[in-house]
Amino acid sequence: MGTKDSKAKEYLSDNTRFSEICNYVLFDGEKVIKPENLKECDTTEVLSVFGIDRKQIVKQKWRDLLKGVSVKYTESVYIVLMGIEAQTDVHYSMPVKTMIYDAMNYGEQVNEAKKQHQKNKDYKSSDEFYQGLHLRIG
Repeated sequence: MGTKDSKAKEYLSDNTRFSEICNYVLFDGEKVIKPENLKECDTTEVLSVFGIDRKQIVKQKWRDLLKGVSVKYTESVYIVLMGIEAQTDVHYSMPVKTMIYDAMNYGEQVNEAKKQHQKNKDYKSSDEFYQGLHLRIG
């Protein structure tokens, strides 16, 4: 990360600035995300899979910033993870880069849910057992 990008990351690390930017972009400036509700999250994303030859492949990536927040909006409450990649210059592959970060993060969320359900033994079907997730409707 270059000096300019490091300065941008430092600038955006401030919860007030972060919330103002997110509110402007996501909610037309309405103050939905409050600085005091933002929580720093680990920016490390790790993916571990087995390749064709059964050797383990491990990928590790780091986001610039990742914050979690509980948001009450339109009579519902959402738990949201928001990540920012600070780039001074145009980075044409940034959408792909962030999709990889998101996929790795979703994979970790599935693994955590699976661990919790295994601990609680609260599966309702063999599909839920093998996939590690519950089907929620409604």
